[in-house]
Amino acid sequence: MQKIDFSPMKETLDNILLQLVIWLGMSAVAYIVVYFILRLLRIPIGICHFISVIVCLIVMYYTLMNGYIPGFT
Repeated sequence: MQKIDFSPMKETLDNILLQLVIWLGMSAVAYIVVYFILRLLRIPIGICHFISVIVCLIVMYYTLMNGYIPGFT
């Protein structure tokens, strides 16, 4: 069997992976920051998680729809 040469696609796949990691990192940072601020305001844990998840989803949607990851818009 012949080995398939994937080297022409390596740069593209690395770029896609890097963008995915940055995208997930941005949403994780948004979740952590909102959760931390809400905990400082002494809001109950359940409500903090709920609001933080909503903000995380908003950040994910906003970055995806505004073309942060090319090809998805």
